[in-house]
Amino acid sequence: MLKLVLGGSGSGKTTLLYARIKARAEAGQRSILLVPEQFTSSTEGRIYRELGDALSGMVDSYSFTSLAEHILSAEGGAAVQTLSDAGRAVLVRRTLEELQKQNIWAYAVTMDGEDYNDVDFSGGVALVIGAEGEGISRLTLEKCDRKVSLPMKGVLDSLNASVAAAILMYETVRAKGKSKIDM
Repeated sequence: MLKLVLGGSGSGKTTLLYARIKARAEAGQRSILLVPEQFTSSTEGRIYRELGDALSGMVDSYSFTSLAEHILSAEGGAAVQTLSDAGRAVLVRRTLEELQKQNIWAYAVTMDGEDYNDVDFSGGVALVIGAEGEGISRLTLEKCDRKVSLPMKGVLDSLNASVAAAILMYETVRAKGKSKIDM
């Protein structure tokens, strides 16, 4: 059964989650945790620390990709091959080349790009957002037309990738709205 635990940061959601998982494991019930790719290892480590050697085997932790692979394998579906980082980078670069042939500009979102407020997003736009902590590969950066950044103020030195993407997607839509009004 799927159960959602909702609450603000610091409200005890994670503590409650692990307490419930431990109680289920002690009762002989298995649990499945579905976590984003970047948290798979830390989640598995925490499960072991919280439940110990004997009970941690009662919990399966999956990323979205590994869950899909597990289901396909268990149900006799086609074997899924996930792309390597190099394969993903090649596909991104090829996609950028195709978009550029259609007069769509590729904007790499980086820490050292020009201020997004000074960029005209009224034309075709493809935003390239790097992985958190890793950024955009050098070869992919070379395929981009421009580098843009979000200026940081105060104690913030960066935003996570999804927040940066949301801000810039909003700005591109806003810019397109302005160009339609100005016509």
